Amino acid sequence: MATSQNYSCARLPATRFEMKQVAAAGLLSILVAFSSCETVSSSAPTVTPIMLSKDVNAQSLTEGRNLFVSRCIDCHSLPPISKYSSERWPGLVEKMSGRAHLQPMQRDAIVAYILAVRAQVR
Repeated sequence: MATSQNYSCARLPATRFEMKQVAAAGLLSILVAFSSCETVSSSAPTVTPIMLSKDVNAQSLTEGRNLFVSRCIDCHSLPPISKYSSERWPGLVEKMSGRAHLQPMQRDAIVAYILAVRAQVR
């Protein structure tokens, strides 16, 4: 006479302690996953008088900010301006300018805005 047996590949936690361990491991996995995500602000800092210099006026910086927000966010979330050095930003903007269909003056306005914000972060 054959008996029916239920075979399971996975062993479920039997005790309350084991169930807590499984829950803690799951929670830890979620926390590690979220901590590895980069926090990105969805807005760019507004232009302030302290950002102005003899080389850059408010209109140019405002245009650069508007372009940074509207063109860069078309492809990806806005990167934190402090993520890259002042020396690296112009090359990054240049690299992306083709995808964003930026004219040279627009690219320059974005770089001026980023560098002005970057100077305030230091």
